[in-house]
Amino acid sequence: MQEFISKLNIETIITALNEIEEIALIIFDNEKIIWANSGAKKIFNLENDSLNNFLIAHNFDNKLIEAIIKSIKQNNYEAFFENLKITTKNSIKNFCICSKNIIFNNKNCGFAIFVDITKEKKVTEILVAIKELLNLVLISDTIEEMLQKLVKHILYVANFDACFIVKKEDNKLIPIAFGDKSEENLKCILEVDFDLNNPYVAKTPIGKACIDGNIHINDDTENNSDVEALKDEMLKRGFLSSVGIPIFKDNKIWGGICICKKEKNFFFNYITLLEEFKRLISFGIEKKEKDLFMHITSTALENSDMWVVITNEKGIIEYENKTVEKLSKYKLEELIGKKPNIFKSGFHSEDFYKNLWDTIKKGKIFNAILINKAKDGTFFYLKDKIIPVNYKGIKKYISIAIDITKEKKLLAQIEKIKYFDILTSLYNKETFLEKIDEVIKTNNKNIHFSILIDICNFSAVNEVIGFQNGNILLQEISQKLKKVAPKKIISRLDADEFGIFLDNSNEKELLNIISKLKEFFEKSFVINEKEIKLSFNIGISSFPKDGEKAKSLLSKASIALNIAKQKGPNTIKTFENYLLEDINNYINDIHTIKDCLEKNRFLLFFQPYVNANTKKIRGAESLLRMVNEQGEIISAGKYIEIIEKNNLINKLTINLIEQLDYTLSKVNIKLSFNLSANNFYSNKVKLKLIELSNKHKEKLVLEITESIAINNLELVTEFLNDIRKNGTLISLDDFGTGYSSLTYLEKLPIDILKIDLSFVKKITTSTKNRQIIKAIIELAKALNLKTIAEGVEEKEQFKILKNLGIDCIQGYYFYKPLDEKTLLKVLNVSGN
Repeated sequence: MQEFISKLNIETIITALNEIEEIALIIFDNEKIIWANSGAKKIFNLENDSLNNFLIAHNFDNKLIEAIIKSIKQNNYEAFFENLKITTKNSIKNFCICSKNIIFNNKNCGFAIFVDITKEKKVTEILVAIKELLNLVLISDTIEEMLQKLVKHILYVANFDACFIVKKEDNKLIPIAFGDKSEENLKCILEVDFDLNNPYVAKTPIGKACIDGNIHINDDTENNSDVEALKDEMLKRGFLSSVGIPIFKDNKIWGGICICKKEKNFFFNYITLLEEFKRLISFGIEKKEKDLFMHITSTALENSDMWVVITNEKGIIEYENKTVEKLSKYKLEELIGKKPNIFKSGFHSEDFYKNLWDTIKKGKIFNAILINKAKDGTFFYLKDKIIPVNYKGIKKYISIAIDITKEKKLLAQIEKIKYFDILTSLYNKETFLEKIDEVIKTNNKNIHFSILIDICNFSAVNEVIGFQNGNILLQEISQKLKKVAPKKIISRLDADEFGIFLDNSNEKELLNIISKLKEFFEKSFVINEKEIKLSFNIGISSFPKDGEKAKSLLSKASIALNIAKQKGPNTIKTFENYLLEDINNYINDIHTIKDCLEKNRFLLFFQPYVNANTKKIRGAESLLRMVNEQGEIISAGKYIEIIEKNNLINKLTINLIEQLDYTLSKVNIKLSFNLSANNFYSNKVKLKLIELSNKHKEKLVLEITESIAINNLELVTEFLNDIRKNGTLISLDDFGTGYSSLTYLEKLPIDILKIDLSFVKKITTSTKNRQIIKAIIELAKALNLKTIAEGVEEKEQFKILKNLGIDCIQGYYFYKPLDEKTLLKVLNVSGN
């Protein structure tokens, strides 16, 4: 085109193209447009003859402006631009442009020809988009992925301004892919209710396309009443025309695609291309649906637990799934091309196989239980169904089978569950009772013993080492019990309770077994490099003294066991009749405790302690009280051990922490709180204590005893170190009464020593006691620890302790335990 224009005489061009509206011709000098044809006036809407205004109004490329200016001044200058975008009257269009120097009216002028190639450009873009659409179908894994890529394709390859795709469901159109070239990315489409029952929606191009299956065009958004439902949003974004294209699947309308353009009267020029577009999108939807179905079917077959083999008409294996390889132990390449007789076990006769082939060759389904042989020589059982398939003259045989070998193993496992504990392989409780009754029935002349063994605080051990390690520990205990009492009836009766039945026994054998059990529990267990020390309780009953049936013997041994639990760890009790009264009292106490917990009848009282020199209150120890059924407030001391033994301490502690939190918020003194050993095994309790410490910091004091630390020093120390970071203090209670106190002074992170009242009581009468207390106080000062003397009830006791240098005094001499209301009054009076 460039050479053609260069060779033409300018006058010839002007004459020939003056009335053609698709081509713009302009002659200009430095200041103004001298002449323009009707095409230029129409395309560029020329209203004045200023060259500068013309260049600015149409946003010309800098290189084009430079060429236009040069064409005015330089003789024989010409420049050609093959594809430039220029803003015209109504839109942005693509032009081929030639600008050259001419002599017009005897002076140098510029002459420019603008040929509109927008339509050709758009046709090219759409053709490229259609061509690449097939590739989108092939490379996308799902319909959703294909449609998302299609939207981007329409925007950036076909160069449209906006696009959204809807799926038709129950007469509603659901947007599933959308986009435009703005940051908002057309998300507003999600807010539109595309209900085809709404007449305004139904008459939009996308609505009509999804109703009648034809392409519908909106050529002028501003003046087209059919787009009323979407007009405001379209005009806000400058979408002046749009088209709705239906999408088909299996000859039914699946949904539709709406494409928008910032240009009026656009889509009628491309109706043939849009029809092709429709066909290809519908093809893509159908193909992806079929691909998905085939993928699901193939994946289901491949990963099914069912045996699937496909052969051709001659019985040659063409396909088998993973289950076939798993059961037969043959690899894929070893089976493809072979016949199914590779699995022959020898258990079926030739007549059996003849009947099989005769049946399926007649097009009938064959059902049978098959015993097959695997590559390694083992046998497996299949409940098989062989189905003949004839598709367009091609015959295949499909074997679909259930592996009933696994089913038989499962039945055996169920049988085992019926009689055994799955974790330990010991007898379960029901079987234990049956076996005992069988022994008694056949041998009721001899003595037999029932031994119940309980692992103390096993739930707490589980929390520390984890349930998986807890299970390993239980398995190890089970194995050792078998060694302690070989050939005896042994059972796991409960989570942490075991039973041993000594048949045809005597006291000597019983003592020997008990001795072995004690020795067995004295040794530490090592699970995954963690050393675990366990305590136990044992209850024993005997036949025929304590009962003549298994249930009776177990019940009496259980009573003895519960009494043993009350006495503390590593206690062994043999059933006696007087224990029935003890166990009844014990059960009543448990009932009382649970009732108080449910009705929040446990309360905190507070016993202040004072500065030994100023006698001012420095803090208070929180003490447990309970309200009985008569409404009386009583000490809860006698119940603490039962609460501990029955795993209720952590529930109680959480309740008391909430009470303490409330009181701490009202006072400006330190309040101490006593911890139990079990608290350190509860993550819930530790979390609550950390929350309390974070909130009240140095006002909180946690009291522990040496006995708490002895069983798990590392666990206790780690937690106390963490909580002290907030300023919370740690007090060691009952100092000097328990274990190796000096060792724990070194290892435990403590701030306060509390001297036990057993020393304080004798301070006025025992010189040795005074010297012990003096030594404790001096030791505490040397270690920078504060000291509190407990149980001070007399003036003389107070004087001696003060002279010995004690820091604080706690006891009835100054204050008895007070409820919260009284404590607050005392603090107000004393100035605290």
